[in-house]
Amino acid sequence: MNKYEELTGTFVLVNPDLPNDTAGMQNHIGIITEVEIENDNIYVSFGKLGQGIYSADALLVLRKERPVYSFNEMDHITHIDTDNFVDILHVSMLAVSPSAKDRREAMEYAQYNDSIREYFMISLDEQLRTRQNYNMSR
Repeated sequence: MNKYEELTGTFVLVNPDLPNDTAGMQNHIGIITEVEIENDNIYVSFGKLGQGIYSADALLVLRKERPVYSFNEMDHITHIDTDNFVDILHVSMLAVSPSAKDRREAMEYAQYNDSIREYFMISLDEQLRTRQNYNMSR
């Protein structure tokens, strides 16, 4: 069993700043269907829109844990406008939900809100490296 098989079924957002996307799916949400980590090929389905192959650094995923109360940013709350703060609170609840529908909705907020995307999303590559470093230190 491939240790990256657990990524199958994960929602991803194609980085909206991806310079060369042959599939033309920047800022679209898809689902990982297959992983060939040794070749850095992540297959992503976009439903009726088709499929694309991406490297792990081209895809964004929800951070595993990012509760709002862990913010060192609490010091900066006065700098966040009310609408963004309300959205951040809402997305924080959606992102940790066991419901795939809720996690997808959290990702939809991140599609069009840079603040939410920065706070709640991480590149798949970075997430995999973080997990690998964690496992090595155990």
